[in-house]
Amino acid sequence: MIRVHGTKTESSDRYIPMSSSLRETLERLLKEEPIPPGKTDKILKIDSAKKSIASACRRLKLPKFTHHDFRHFFATTCIESGVDIPTISRWLGHNDGGALAMRTYGHLQIEHSLAMIKRVDFKAKEPNEKKVNAFSQEARSPEPKPASDSLTVASEPDKKTIA
Repeated sequence: MIRVHGTKTESSDRYIPMSSSLRETLERLLKEEPIPPGKTDKILKIDSAKKSIASACRRLKLPKFTHHDFRHFFATTCIESGVDIPTISRWLGHNDGGALAMRTYGHLQIEHSLAMIKRVDFKAKEPNEKKVNAFSQEARSPEPKPASDSLTVASEPDKKTIA
């Protein structure tokens, strides 16, 4: 977990779970530049982070990015990965149950949902094509089911009957 101390007030600590890739990156950075004894365990001060981002953008000839742009990138990536908005909202430090995040990022859920439904396929398969799914006889049990509880496709490919 990452502890973010006093972001809005001195008592407003926030705890954010750490992804394995972030943990690996931080461990690599710690090996490259160990924390001297007696020093804090802060990764970067905010001014140093802003300068680092600006310098990287200049060197890579990229448009200017800010830490806020990275917050938006993080939230968008989380939504597109299926994380629910109230959880993302807590990670971002919002105390409104997700209302602000929903106003800001709600359209992404709709766009993502529309993209995901394109993956769903309910078309009838060709007679020789066999697809096992959760409702198929093979997936449920080896015992035959009565005809009244089954979906059958007539011998002609385009005619379907439900028994």
